[in-house]
Amino acid sequence: MMTPLFLQFHSPTLTKQLTLLLEAQGFQVHGENGAEAALILLTDHLPPQPLPKELQHIFLLHPHHDTEIEMRQETPVTWIKTPVRFKTLLEKLQQAGQRKWIYPPFCYIPQSRTLNHEDQEQSVLFTEKEGQIFAYLLQHMDQWRPKSTLMEGIWGYANDAETHTLETHLYQIRKKIEKFPEIELANSKHDGYRINIKN
Repeated sequence: MMTPLFLQFHSPTLTKQLTLLLEAQGFQVHGENGAEAALILLTDHLPPQPLPKELQHIFLLHPHHDTEIEMRQETPVTWIKTPVRFKTLLEKLQQAGQRKWIYPPFCYIPQSRTLNHEDQEQSVLFTEKEGQIFAYLLQHMDQWRPKSTLMEGIWGYANDAETHTLETHLYQIRKKIEKFPEIELANSKHDGYRINIKN
C-alpha cells in the first residue's frame, strides 16, 4: 500500500470519487475518524482546527495561490492549481509517498539528503538545513519562492537576521549541484529562487 492519505473536501461526492480512484491506485485512504493515521492531507481548504502532528505534507487543490496560507502551516504545503488532471495529481501524490523522489535524470532521497544522477556514479550530499531547503524547492519546482517564503517554510519565520544564513545555504547548494549540468538553482532579483531541471 502507498502512504496513508486523508481527504478533506467540501463536496462529499468529490471525496467519494477521489477515494475510489486513489484506492484503485493502491493508496490507503482514511476518513474523518482515521485522520491521525494519515501522513498526507489532500484538501480544497485548510481548516481552522489543528491538523494532525503526524502529517508530512499537505496538497491544497485550489484555483488561486495564497502564500499566506502556506506560511501559516508548520507542515509543507504544495499548491495544485485547479482544475487539474487526475494523472497529474496522482503523480504528485505517488512522489510524496515514495522514499525516493524521482526527477529524471535525478533521484533525491530525503532521509539521507542525497541527490543522485541516474547516469553517473556521482552524488551530492547536503547538510541538514541544505537538505530542507533543497527539498522545499523541489516540492515547489514550478514556482518561484521569495526569500521570505523560504525562511517561513524552513525556519517558521522571516526576519533580516536570517537572510544571510539563508543566502549562505543557497550558495552552498548551488556550488554542490554545479557538477550536474542538467540542474540549476535559478535566482531572480524580483521573484526569488527555484530549481530548474533540464530533461
